[in-house]
Amino acid sequence: MSLQPCRAPPALTLMNETRAHAAEIEALLGRAFGPGRFAKVSERVREFADFAPELSFCAVEDGRVVGTVRMWRVRVGGQPI
Repeated sequence: MSLQPCRAPPALTLMNETRAHAAEIEALLGRAFGPGRFAKVSERVREFADFAPELSFCAVEDGRVVGTVRMWRVRVGGQPI
């Protein structure tokens, strides 16, 4: 058994999502979830929920979006949850 040096962790930058990230995020989500993602319940929620950009983030490595967390405001019975 030989020991291999560990690769350094990626230099990720976390930042709030902006409109400038939109195309890269869509491409990333397409690769991750495929065309079937539009049939999921979460996509139906996004049709009426309000996007929360202040709670949505991108992970950027070497100028490329490599991860995303997106949040949406929803209500149940008129109450925000």
